[in-house]
Amino acid sequence: MRPNLDRRTLAALLALLLLFLSVDSPAAASADQPAVQEPYTITNLGYVTPYSINNKRQVVGYALGTCHAFFWEDGDLTYLRDSSGPLCGPTFALDINENRQVVGHTGRGLEEQAFLWTDANANGVIDLGEYQTLASLPGYSRTFARRINNPGTVLGYAQQDPSLGIDSRHVYWSNGSVFELTGMTALNINDQGTIVGLVAGGSVPDGVRWDNGVITPIHEDFTPYAINTRGEIPGLIQGAGALWLPVPAYGLPAGLSQLGFSGAASDINEVGQVVGGGKYLWQNGELTDIHTLLPPNSGWRSLSVSRINDHGDMIGTGTFNDQQRGFLLSPPRPKWTLLFYLAADNDLSTSYPPIFQHLESMANLPGVRILVLWDPLGAGGSWYYEVQYDADLNRFATYTEGVNRWSQGELNVGAPFTLSDFVRWGVARSPSEHYALVLDDHGSGLGGLAWDETSSRDFITLAELKLALDTAYDDTGRKMDVLYMAMCLMGMLEDAYQVRGRADYYVASEDLQTTYSRYLTGFDPAMSPAQLAAALADAYAVDMVARNKAYTISAVDLGQLDLLVSATNGLGQALAARMEVISGTLGTVANLVQRFDNQRPRGLTLADTYVDLYDFADLIERNLGGEPAIVAQAGAVKAAISNYVLYEAHASTLAKNLDNSHGASIFFPATASSFYNPANYAFAVGADWRSRGRASAGAGPGAADTWAGFLVDYFQATQPGGPDDPTPPEPLPKEYTTLPVYLPLITRP
Repeated sequence: MRPNLDRRTLAALLALLLLFLSVDSPAAASADQPAVQEPYTITNLGYVTPYSINNKRQVVGYALGTCHAFFWEDGDLTYLRDSSGPLCGPTFALDINENRQVVGHTGRGLEEQAFLWTDANANGVIDLGEYQTLASLPGYSRTFARRINNPGTVLGYAQQDPSLGIDSRHVYWSNGSVFELTGMTALNINDQGTIVGLVAGGSVPDGVRWDNGVITPIHEDFTPYAINTRGEIPGLIQGAGALWLPVPAYGLPAGLSQLGFSGAASDINEVGQVVGGGKYLWQNGELTDIHTLLPPNSGWRSLSVSRINDHGDMIGTGTFNDQQRGFLLSPPRPKWTLLFYLAADNDLSTSYPPIFQHLESMANLPGVRILVLWDPLGAGGSWYYEVQYDADLNRFATYTEGVNRWSQGELNVGAPFTLSDFVRWGVARSPSEHYALVLDDHGSGLGGLAWDETSSRDFITLAELKLALDTAYDDTGRKMDVLYMAMCLMGMLEDAYQVRGRADYYVASEDLQTTYSRYLTGFDPAMSPAQLAAALADAYAVDMVARNKAYTISAVDLGQLDLLVSATNGLGQALAARMEVISGTLGTVANLVQRFDNQRPRGLTLADTYVDLYDFADLIERNLGGEPAIVAQAGAVKAAISNYVLYEAHASTLAKNLDNSHGASIFFPATASSFYNPANYAFAVGADWRSRGRASAGAGPGAADTWAGFLVDYFQATQPGGPDDPTPPEPLPKEYTTLPVYLPLITRP
């Protein structure tokens, strides 16, 4: 058991321990992940020239032989048409952003016009009101749009009547207005609004960048083709592909470096992958001919790649069975992405290096990607990691900033946006069939989670947890297949209800949890979400049994949650309706029910406010046999829990009896607790602690119809005017095994 010290004292002692133990987050070691090259998937887009792809794998371009632009998504290709039929003249869709906004130009000769189409209803068709022609400069009749960033700024140019001589003025459109870019030929734009291009009228192609009206040279004789959000710029110098970097990255110095192929480096994504030379993919100093990525006997040859998205999906043209076609070339997608939120900025900091090293030992599993947010103790910084393989549990793998490690500054892991940002990043970084999110730190059922000592002991409340997961879902459209709360006392019905609709399976402990590291013992990438949830729970159970610890752990199916909530509220209503008769028996049940250790001092007492829901229902059923309506509702709760709990394990010791644990707990305190209300917990509907006289109303209109309402009635009946707890709890410390530290004895001669 942990020593009985206050949190600030523990944090200070552990900060001192870190100095002696030299426990660092992974930075440099010697093991590299073995290369396992699986074939990419190539998709035939048809007789088209694709020009752009976004991170949602939506592709736009020009459909050869039709004079129409096209929009492609999930195998469906649609010609762009307005409400009255085809757009006038040849139409070219040249770029698409993440918001389904497409730009290009349409028309012939003097009628060529730049357009912006916003697919507001996501049907892939230009509907009334979605299409707009972009304004031109005075005296310039023709406009062309070539790029659009995610905020919606469009880049292009305007031309005069050709009979007056070709005079092009490069422009950008923002919020419906057109602005001239003087002194440069604009070629591309990033999300910060930085534009790259060439000095206007120069005798040689000197690359420049534009920021808020200020033009800065990039490099002489360099033509920039693209720019990502980190300001990394691929292009062409003296006939060869090159990459300009603002700071050292990918094993290259800052400045301009050639990439080892002829022809332009035409595009770069947010993870530093570059395509160019027609057929090459460059990443981290390695050059790959994309033909070597094709599956055997694909029928494709003479591929020419032009663009790449952040997930490594590439588009271009080639020949398929000797016919010219557009293609989408996609890397193998992980079956599982595992997201670990290691909120270590507190007295648990020394327990996280073994966790991270265990994750490294599992990072070579095919079809699995492991992403981590790690915030160690102190203000030294926080990092995102893409975990690299290293079988040695006594060292870390090698990590390179900007490649598989990304500094985030000092994060507050007790803030909900830190969690939502990490989930959003993880989903964008690693599109997968399945996602699991593991939240590792202190927690306490109704007391929230993830306490951050450096950020004024901030922590994520249950309301903030819902906000974080809702925000991540709104931004990504993906819920978690598995959510594991690797912290104390989070196996409550109230906790599961907070995350409903944002995860399919939920893993947690009803009682205190003990630190451990071997999360993925027995994990197989072929597991279904239900199997992974059970495996995560079982890995913890095996570890606790080996260490002779009292423990609880369960994996539940959130698809069965609504039925359990309905049954539990029904039981609350049935109990409240007979409160005048049964309040004494409820007191007996309160003395007998399985409780969990959420109050000091440690050990199970009647002061502990979390109880096993199945055991409560069972005791009600056995002690109120003369109340058929109550017995029926208690039986419904037990049946619902049996369907809800996929996996449950527990063990007792002489010091703690957990024999009547069944996998789902609920709040049943010893006194009135007005902090338990809908503002703090979505499940606590009906907890109006200001109401009076509800218990004496019997089954009348004032009777409770929820579990929370039943609690109010119970204490008004048994403790009228009694004590009240108005303050929500805080996270409780997770139990951990202390590390012995032997300091040298220094004597003077």
